[in-house]
Amino acid sequence: MALIGWHNKPDSWVVAGWAFRQVLEDVRSQCPADAEMVSELELARDLKYLFIDSFSGDLAKRLANAIRDTASGILSGQIRSGLLDKPFGDANAIAEYRSALRELVAVVSDHAV
Repeated sequence: MALIGWHNKPDSWVVAGWAFRQVLEDVRSQCPADAEMVSELELARDLKYLFIDSFSGDLAKRLANAIRDTASGILSGQIRSGLLDKPFGDANAIAEYRSALRELVAVVSDHAV
């Protein structure tokens, strides 16, 4: 299990590790030029958590917005998830991922700007 959330807020997104890693990969693919964000996403992958409020205000906003925008883009079909290229990216995994993304958008939208 892994999570995206805030230290001081009750709402978090807790999912299977593969879904967490996939979101981080999808966000990185949308923001490759933001070296600071990419570095933090790579560290989060290893730690299995991302507490958005543990970063400076600007980075926290960029992270929250990038996560929300990427998840929303995948759900709307405007962004192609890397899950589709994975050997385990079958119909069941895609359905589970999309369901998890809907929950993630709801959690992050309250904090994104």
